[in-house]
Amino acid sequence: MKRITLFLATRRITRQEVILSPISLRMNRWYQEFWLVGLTLLLGTLSSMAEDAPRQWGDLKIRFRVAKAYEPRPIPVQAALRLGAAIHDESLIVNPENLGVTNVLVYVNEGKGGIELPEVDIAQQPPVQVQLQIVGGQLRPRISIAKTGDTVQVRNGDPFGHVIVVPFFVGPDVQGAIPPGGMHTFSVVRQPAPIPIACNVTPWTEGKMVVLGHRYAAVSDSEGLLEIKKLPVCEKLAFRIYHERAGRMQGLVLGNAEVDRRNVFQIPIHDGVNDLGIVDLTEVLPLDE
Repeated sequence: MKRITLFLATRRITRQEVILSPISLRMNRWYQEFWLVGLTLLLGTLSSMAEDAPRQWGDLKIRFRVAKAYEPRPIPVQAALRLGAAIHDESLIVNPENLGVTNVLVYVNEGKGGIELPEVDIAQQPPVQVQLQIVGGQLRPRISIAKTGDTVQVRNGDPFGHVIVVPFFVGPDVQGAIPPGGMHTFSVVRQPAPIPIACNVTPWTEGKMVVLGHRYAAVSDSEGLLEIKKLPVCEKLAFRIYHERAGRMQGLVLGNAEVDRRNVFQIPIHDGVNDLGIVDLTEVLPLDE
């Protein structure tokens, strides 16, 4: 009996016997299922944590100004006669108090000379209706921003009719007669550059619209201040700067970046406020005309 016991105690069980035994087979399957379920749960948890983690965003802030005052040009006499009051050309507006420049447009550029945006949640940028109005022979706002899929509604607040014309680069042109108190609505798709909005009846009624594939764009206000909110943090983004009276702005410096021949500059976007400070446009605007 002692010999048999000693034999069983000292005998080494081969790998084949362990694998082929019914109990071992059941244990192997159980461990495989256990690890598979555990791995699935782990991956699901990590994915959920990534989705719930706060995304990093940065705001871009720029203030545009010039070195001297500018008096807007008066509109021709026929405009004043038709409206019953004197009006001025608003293609260039300089704040007389702080010399801030209104209606400078800056937007993320994914076109020529640009950089593709990092993946963003487009669901947070649903279509909207962009509201424009003609009042006192002027288009308000003069510089507008839209995104592919938006609709644009132009209302006529003047006591006489207007006929708006929008010559798109992409897609059919828009033309519509708007009686006093009436409106005209049209849809837009992405355009490669700002497009003009004008009136066939009153040629001084005009403005510009940029239509993008995103909403990362802004126009400087009456103080010359421009802010683009909630940009995705990344090593580098390309922006295009535009003003309807400026033309090419090559060589203009914004922060540590220089504008190229396409009016594009590239900067990193950090978490928080990215303030490029004051940008002087004196050399690129026709202040002496």
